[in-house]
Amino acid sequence: MLLITDILITDYSSVIFEATLLDIPMLFYCYDFDEYLRNRGFYYDFNSFVPGKIVHKFDDVPKYINLNDFEEFKIQEFKNRFFKDLDGKSSQRVVDLIKKLINYKDK
Repeated sequence: MLLITDILITDYSSVIFEATLLDIPMLFYCYDFDEYLRNRGFYYDFNSFVPGKIVHKFDDVPKYINLNDFEEFKIQEFKNRFFKDLDGKSSQRVVDLIKKLINYKDK
């Protein structure tokens, strides 16, 4: 579904990792932020962690969509922080690892 997604509207989901790799603009609708922070917490400071615009009121969701304001500059920062190999050669690395493991077993 992400391949046909123009804008991801989410809350605290880990889908942001996949969406970031696809450069999908994101809005984080966090109407219950204080409660979520109190009851669940976060591994990172949420406000500086997420790769998109955070909104707390429902009325702000269509407002920022209409303004095309998703703070997309955060996407590249997020990628740089969490992904080290974005060179399009992941399949080659997997093949090389499999070959290495096969050769290791033969010895």
